[in-house]
Amino acid sequence: VRKWVDSCYASHGLCSKQLGSRRLPTRLIKIGSDGEPSHIFLTEGSPVADVKYVTLSHCWGKSTYQTLTRQNLSVMMNRIPDAAMSKTFEDTFTTARYLGFQYIWIDSLCILQGDKEDWQREAALMSSVYAGSSLNIVALDAPSGETGCFFQRDAQTIRGHKLLACADAKSSDRTLYNCMPSGSFCFRGPAIERAWIFQERLLSPRNLHLGKRELLWECRERLACETLPESWDKKSLSLPRILSPKIISRWNGIIREYSTGKLTYATDKLVAISGVARQFAGAYNLEYLAGVWREYLEHQLLWFILRRNRQIPPERYRAPSW
Repeated sequence: VRKWVDSCYASHGLCSKQLGSRRLPTRLIKIGSDGEPSHIFLTEGSPVADVKYVTLSHCWGKSTYQTLTRQNLSVMMNRIPDAAMSKTFEDTFTTARYLGFQYIWIDSLCILQGDKEDWQREAALMSSVYAGSSLNIVALDAPSGETGCFFQRDAQTIRGHKLLACADAKSSDRTLYNCMPSGSFCFRGPAIERAWIFQERLLSPRNLHLGKRELLWECRERLACETLPESWDKKSLSLPRILSPKIISRWNGIIREYSTGKLTYATDKLVAISGVARQFAGAYNLEYLAGVWREYLEHQLLWFILRRNRQIPPERYRAPSW
């Protein structure tokens, strides 16, 4: 993992490109450094102007853990209690410290829960929170906080090979193929099914997926895994790659994939993709209209549903019918 991180910082220009002006999160969690005993506490305001921090993409699940509220804010700034520390959080802190980071941003501990005003303000900043992070850790196979990020694995399944072979019997041209066990290098798991996490992956310059089968690396210039640690031939999912002259086809592709994601609250449908929309609007000087663009409105109204089953409209109004 350290090699992936170091190589990315040293040679990936696209990953170092800042999307818009960098704005630090309102709150960050101080976790200390690896091997140094330190209590964990919440900070408000930037500790230093160029602080490097990690973010976490995770599933809340049904397990109940203490979250940040207006009532316990002062307590959290002194020390985050064990009641707020899920197994997923603890494993994430261990990973972040190992990689040399001392600060982390987690939604449930950095946004005041049950405070509508704070939620609206912080949700509007979500784009800059993930885009400005140094690394996003994805708890890939953790459906809830009690699962954690580290799993017992069979090392024999983490094995890949390169094969140089002709495409067919009549051809003399040889091609280098990646060979690995079936099911390897799969971005599948409870976390990937969440619509919020789709946006978080897209905005972050680097994603480290902690899966039960193997570790996966996803930055703007490389996809890699333990089976094939140098690289995988598939292009990565990243906003700078998607921001291209083919505006509508790119946006439609994003919405197609985003729409398959799950949301706990239907009212989050537009909010959970608003960070990506903000990047598009800034890059192309377009006017955003609840999922479509005014400049391409007629074209984008020609959408249709691929599946035959009809979904029941939400009970509460959340957006225009498109």
